[in-house]
Amino acid sequence: MAHATATAVITHHVHTNPITESVIGFDAVHTVLETEESQQFVTLENQAHEKKVLLSSDAMRYFISKITTYSEQTTILDEVLTKTRVSFPSEDGWVALNLQRMEVMLDEVQTVDSLQELLNLDLEHSVSYTPMTAGSLGEAVLLKDMSVALTLIADRPMIALADAVSDITALRAYLHGEDVFISDMLKAEGNKLSMETIEEVLRALSSALDGTSHDETEAVKMALSRAIAVLQ
Repeated sequence: MAHATATAVITHHVHTNPITESVIGFDAVHTVLETEESQQFVTLENQAHEKKVLLSSDAMRYFISKITTYSEQTTILDEVLTKTRVSFPSEDGWVALNLQRMEVMLDEVQTVDSLQELLNLDLEHSVSYTPMTAGSLGEAVLLKDMSVALTLIADRPMIALADAVSDITALRAYLHGEDVFISDMLKAEGNKLSMETIEEVLRALSSALDGTSHDETEAVKMALSRAIAVLQ
């Protein structure tokens, strides 16, 4: 399979300056947030998994940008997850919570006045869409759930794909014995797979950059289909 060369901007949350480098098929995208903040992301993600909800990376970014206090995050996310379970259909027991759905759920959750002010912030000026290991597209791939995966890519397919690759690359690092922050679900699903299979999944996801499709969304859908096929 041909590998395309792309330029990825990797933002480390410990530093302020982005590092730009040439990568092959996203293989070098290894955005592992080894900070307390990343541990917080994983904790919230695991909270969602307990209620069988998969959060997209941009939904997580949006939520964290609006709810900045950790104590509020856990409480409000629980309310959001509960409403999500009864508001949207499930696929194989899982409900996908993407950005559009998160916006609706947060608007419906009743909170204190200070939180209401946060919810009125301008999303466009408050959220940075840089890949981070806090999304669930990678998890949907490992669960072989194409329906949920398609919901999670929403209208930012390449950003979602970059996050998925980042998640699975972090999983690969974890299986190599590195100390990284990934969700319990990624660990559980990853432990079932061989390293060769994980490498094949990463190559399949990278195929979105091979130039065979000029439509970004279709390229990502095809790459997701190939990745899930590897796991069948």
